[in-house]
Amino acid sequence: MSVSDKYVSSSNITVFPSTKRGNVQVSARLLSEASLVSIVNRLVDIDSFVITKDADYAANKKFEFNIHGYYFCIDPISTVLNQFGSATAIYGNIKLQQSGDYNELYGQDTNNVYYGVQFSDTALGGEYLSLKIFEKSGGTWIIPASSRIKYGSSSVDIDVSIIDDGTI
Repeated sequence: MSVSDKYVSSSNITVFPSTKRGNVQVSARLLSEASLVSIVNRLVDIDSFVITKDADYAANKKFEFNIHGYYFCIDPISTVLNQFGSATAIYGNIKLQQSGDYNELYGQDTNNVYYGVQFSDTALGGEYLSLKIFEKSGGTWIIPASSRIKYGSSSVDIDVSIIDDGTI
């Protein structure tokens, strides 16, 4: 790790699913992690997205996002924003590692710092999976339109009129 690496305190982050948080029964949690990530990735059209809506975003509130099926909640998001004073963008970056037959999220809690998601002012590339979670517009951090969660009408074709005799 270099001096420019930026992470968040363990007490300010929720991660799901993840096998590397405290004492766990690793084999059972690893299978659950792989299964849940696979389900999430099949249900959405994009690999990574911001869950928090624009109307709900504030520096002193929770901020939720998904990178490749892994849910992250930073509370409050100012713990990340305050590390990027002069930057014009903030990316969340994760790395997956092979553990037996499954991938798992690389990084864990060490000395009250969570190393499973790395924040940077550019997408890290290579073996990292990245999501642009913020960009600056007129000196204000905003959620990029390209990073917001999307539900495409072509993804699922369901006729809801047959549910409950069409009364919903």
